Amino acid sequence: MLALAEELGKPVVVHSREAEREVAETLKSFKVKVLLHCLQKPEAAKWMPEGCWFSLPTLKNDCRVKLIETVPFERLLAETDSPFLWRGGRNEPANVAEVYETVAQAKGLGVGEVEGAFWRNAGELFSWRA
Repeated sequence: MLALAEELGKPVVVHSREAEREVAETLKSFKVKVLLHCLQKPEAAKWMPEGCWFSLPTLKNDCRVKLIETVPFERLLAETDSPFLWRGGRNEPANVAEVYETVAQAKGLGVGEVEGAFWRNAGELFSWRA
């Protein structure tokens, strides 16, 4: 699949749970844009090839905080992982606003600034205009 993505110039979304080091090593063999979905270990961001994007879920945990602190802002995106990762209920796409609010607080920015930046980041990753 990575070879096909490389051939077609398409990005890939990777869920690397419990296999972060192996995923990092594999990704280094390909020239593809990568979005790491729901990363569980913040230190894994250091293992990944340069140029990866990282999505921040609605789930509040230490990993999300560390990613906000350490990953370059232009490499962050927001996600909900709907219908999963919500406290005691079903997650919905509208809950992505919570991620924007958390990042805005952490970075000292307005929520609209974060939302706009994340749309631009997504546009860069997926090669569409934001």
